[in-house]
Amino acid sequence: MTAAPSTTAPAAAAAPKAAPGRPRLTGPQAAAARQLVAAAAALPVSPDARLFALILAVRAARTGWANVTCQDLRRYPDPHGVLDELLAGGWITPSGDDDPHRVVDADPADALPLQAGGLTGLVDPPMGELMRSRVSGWITRTSAAKPLKKADAATRLAALALVLDADPTTGLGHLPDGLPEQVLTALTPKWIDLLDGGGYQLSDAAADTLPVSQPTGQT
Repeated sequence: MTAAPSTTAPAAAAAPKAAPGRPRLTGPQAAAARQLVAAAAALPVSPDARLFALILAVRAARTGWANVTCQDLRRYPDPHGVLDELLAGGWITPSGDDDPHRVVDADPADALPLQAGGLTGLVDPPMGELMRSRVSGWITRTSAAKPLKKADAATRLAALALVLDADPTTGLGHLPDGLPEQVLTALTPKWIDLLDGGGYQLSDAAADTLPVSQPTGQT
């Protein structure tokens, strides 16, 4: 991978504040999100299917079922292909005679349940409902943040991981091995600034999504 221009690491900054109405993840919530993102990123499917699997995994964590609307799938160039990949791998399964593909053309107001038992059990310890709800909200908001508006699925997944792996106080982190060049280019400088030695500094927009700096009680 071609080395990108680097800068000198800035001095540690104070912990950022979340935007109004957007609570930051606690330490345990961030740990759960990190496990979910890592599990989705490791699935042997396309980046689009991985990102959708992440959405399903956090929604199905408690019951094995995830409510999905057509808008969840229409963001992908081939929504039927995304479903086919997850069906073929057994991560989602049809419920009786109900065809999961019907959600693609359903009314946007209709949330249809998908059975996603293959995407449960990814978090240890298991999440309570409050934690699941907050992690789900964080993943949804962060992956749709303004700097990622035109990003593809691989870039959005990497953006989530870089926030979760950064120091929650300074926003500093170290780039993971094997990050594709095109993903790195898409994230710089809107999401991260590159530093010497393979490090990175989260941008202000990305730092707004950081977890709290100290773990708190699991909720």
